Amino acid sequence: AETAQNKVGKSIAGTAPSQGMAAVKRKAAYFPSAQYIDVDQYKVKASQFNHVTGKSEKKDLHTRHEIVDGQQVQRDLYSAFILKNVIPDAKGDFSEIDVDAMDEQYPHFKENLHDAVMKEMLDKKARGEYVPASIC
Repeated sequence: AETAQNKVGKSIAGTAPSQGMAAVKRKAAYFPSAQYIDVDQYKVKASQFNHVTGKSEKKDLHTRHEIVDGQQVQRDLYSAFILKNVIPDAKGDFSEIDVDAMDEQYPHFKENLHDAVMKEMLDKKARGEYVPASIC
């Protein structure tokens, strides 16, 4: 007989993050221009890093927006931008952030990606459509 604990264990195993990442890795292989990399999350700290100051600053989980270079950015979108600019260290581990590349790409990210996504999300919210709470 299965106990409640066994059922919970099986449901967690069925949705384990490693299975999700394996699916992403498998799907990335379908696209020649895609590259799947494992980032050292303990060294990179994407949700805490600010490329302008070059420092990681601990933030509360409920803080969804932050100020970067005098502009408000959504934390998850900015984290994705940071992860796009992670480069390998001397050992080949993806654990360093290319701040120079971020400085160069930030205006494009902010105007053409971040602001466009945020406008779309706010428009959806205004129409009563579903928008993840973490975005707005």
